[in-house]
Amino acid sequence: MSDIYNHLVRNNFNAMSTEEIKDLRKHSDGAHSAVMAAMSAMGELAFWSADNENYADCQARDDLRRIGEALMYLPRIAEALNDTAQYADFEIHHREGFPKW
Repeated sequence: MSDIYNHLVRNNFNAMSTEEIKDLRKHSDGAHSAVMAAMSAMGELAFWSADNENYADCQARDDLRRIGEALMYLPRIAEALNDTAQYADFEIHHREGFPKW
């Protein structure tokens, strides 16, 4: 069964230049960080809003539904972005040589 991960992850870099792969790695890393920050913010929002007496129950249900919908997809999106960045990093090392430790 296909999911969003399979549509987003990239691991075939044959037709890409090294500069294109570096750009992909940079954007994948940045997007992965942003998705992780968004999930953390959603958790904070859900946690702290639960104790707010001015937060209407109907609004809380609607917000929780939207957060839940996003969280169904965000982990796999983050995983695809992270894997793409890792694959790109490996390809760059393969082309330019692995760093000397």
